[in-house]
Amino acid sequence: GLRRGLRTGDRGLKIEFVHSEDVLDFLREEIRLDLHGQDLDREDRWLFVVARNDHGAVIGAMVFEWKTPFDAHLSIAVVDRRCLLLSKLQKLVWETVFERTVRVTMMVDAADERMEHTCRKLGAVYGGFLRHGLDGDRDALVFGMLREDCRWLRRAPAPPQAPQNEFYEGMRVH
Repeated sequence: GLRRGLRTGDRGLKIEFVHSEDVLDFLREEIRLDLHGQDLDREDRWLFVVARNDHGAVIGAMVFEWKTPFDAHLSIAVVDRRCLLLSKLQKLVWETVFERTVRVTMMVDAADERMEHTCRKLGAVYGGFLRHGLDGDRDALVFGMLREDCRWLRRAPAPPQAPQNEFYEGMRVH
């Protein structure tokens, strides 16, 4: 499981797995995600991964919300990309998430090319376009990710093997 917090060797970058008022304000300001008033203490429904700089300011947050037992929705807000590049952290987070779910769904503002790129880099696969899918106002790109798609969990690929050749009545079949 995840610990309540950890320090990285990256100039005081601190990772927490809890929400607070400044985290909720950060999410609302950066990606217009307003979680005030939600029951965020339900660990079966929410997982927060929060990065703070050496001054304690929130510089990134990943919020997983389980919509069904097999589908978690992910929201990401980042102002300092260092927090997304910590391999050990990302591996731990994604292992934990995929122990609890089969699919992670991400809805990205269709005008946000940077976040679209981030989703693709994580390994998410484009799944569709949802008109007015964010706040009933903004169009959304929908991405989905399964365990085998996740960049942080991919195993080294097996070396390619030559296809088996069989001959059947003078025809070669691959």
